[in-house]
Amino acid sequence: MSPDTESKLILRDPIDVAEQQTSPSAAPGDHQLFAAACDQYRAELFAIALRICGYERADDAIQDALITAYLKFHQLRDINAIRPWLKRITLNSCYQLMRKMRSKAEVPYGTQNFEPVEDSIERHIESLEERDHLYASLANISPVLKQPLILRYFSAYNSYAQIAEVLDIPVGTVRSRLSAGKAELVKQWHIDKIDPGIEVERSRQWNRYYKELMPAIHQDGAAFRELDRHLNGELEMVLTSGKRLHGKDKFIASIYDDLEHGSGIEHVSGCITSGEISVMRIRFSNSEEHPTHCPPGSLVVIERDDRSMKRLKLYHAPRPDLQVGSSYS
Repeated sequence: MSPDTESKLILRDPIDVAEQQTSPSAAPGDHQLFAAACDQYRAELFAIALRICGYERADDAIQDALITAYLKFHQLRDINAIRPWLKRITLNSCYQLMRKMRSKAEVPYGTQNFEPVEDSIERHIESLEERDHLYASLANISPVLKQPLILRYFSAYNSYAQIAEVLDIPVGTVRSRLSAGKAELVKQWHIDKIDPGIEVERSRQWNRYYKELMPAIHQDGAAFRELDRHLNGELEMVLTSGKRLHGKDKFIASIYDDLEHGSGIEHVSGCITSGEISVMRIRFSNSEEHPTHCPPGSLVVIERDDRSMKRLKLYHAPRPDLQVGSSYS
């Protein structure tokens, strides 16, 4: 399946287009401009390094990147393009550092060819072809390994501590599952069992399904009935507190509870699906009479069995008032 035009536009960084207009080049001695740009974008650059290298190596990667940028600053032809220029240098610095670390460490058999896969993840799949291939590879990985991979690379809840909270597992288990998941991804990367285009289209269909269905279940009877059909009778709900509820009737009861308090799902965003796993962010709305009934938002991890939802994990944003809450808590 060939990606549509809209997808191509979304994956391009608009700043690269907007800032590539005719502008003065960077002057070799313009150190004040360079220093100001570094101060302005340091937090963004550090976030990139943190995501790729982790806390232990992010500072080293940033230091290498800024030294390289300083030495090459006179080569920057378009001063308005300094932000994407610094980002590219930071990415390259991070990848070089990680390659050095991997070359020093003993790696298990089969991970020597991991770099193309890892780069695809870390760069958020800049190449449409690699993105499609990644979706197909992820689809063949077990849910236990797939969930931390999706959270780590495709969600805002991507630190080890956050993943541990969302999945209700120790941080050490998060690390080991990510390591095992990456190793499995390497194997699947070289196996052409699934047409990547088919898997991407399946993911898009599930993403659209949840984005349209979830905000409507508190307002529309047809949407509510569709959700009821979609829920497995033995649905397991895992709440932020770690409490587990069994049976879809518990979830249905929580929806009625929200309706009684004037609360509901307002918006679904950041939905990502791979195989039987979907992860999304949900924003709630509350009535003036019960302003803290639902949390401001939640990360939701859904696991399906065939086409029905068999497991639902909710991880809530902090409430303004922890004394009052709904049955989602």
